[in-house]
Amino acid sequence: GDVEWNRNKDWFDAFVEADEKEKLYIKNMLDNGENLKVVTNPEKSVSEIELVLNVYRNPGQVLERQLRDGRWIRMAGHRTSDGSTVSTRTDITELKKREEVLQQSEAAASRAQRLLIDAIEALNDGFVLFDAEHRIVMANSNYKNMFPETVNAQFKGMRFEDMIRDAVMGMVGTKAFPTPVEAEVYIEKRIEAFLQFGVIEERQLESGRWVRISDQETSDGGIVGI
Repeated sequence: GDVEWNRNKDWFDAFVEADEKEKLYIKNMLDNGENLKVVTNPEKSVSEIELVLNVYRNPGQVLERQLRDGRWIRMAGHRTSDGSTVSTRTDITELKKREEVLQQSEAAASRAQRLLIDAIEALNDGFVLFDAEHRIVMANSNYKNMFPETVNAQFKGMRFEDMIRDAVMGMVGTKAFPTPVEAEVYIEKRIEAFLQFGVIEERQLESGRWVRISDQETSDGGIVGI
């Protein structure tokens, strides 16, 4: 510690405004393995020392730093009743490791989510995923295009029954559903088929196209529709 301090003391005196107590504070940091990068990056060192002294000068401030040996510490200053400052050091290396693992996991999950979205968008078929309460979690563009009456609404989160009702009632008076009664009959049958997994249904869209619909249950009680 003394060798490290003596090697940098002249530099410290020249670039950092500090009283003797604050110099001792920095010396103790060097004794404890702090990496202030004085030799490798003097400009950055001044900035880092100012951050450290800010914790010392303003009790209540917190600063996290990495030591030369790779460990992380959390620094904090506390004012005593006689006006002195007590500095604490908490080893947070394990916490930092867990944060890094969590960040990596979140990044991996985000990449997996993007891949899933890209995959379902690449399908020629319409794809939709409902949660256990029958609300839309995600759907690709081909599926949304089958329901132009609802696509401008809040599609994600919409219940299956509401989506089907909006779509079918928008077709009342067309060849597909000439009367409201016929539309209601279809809605009831479609909801029943939706809950009977594995049933394959064929339906004509308002555009005149025909589609084949198949619903399957997921392990968590949701439903996938193709």
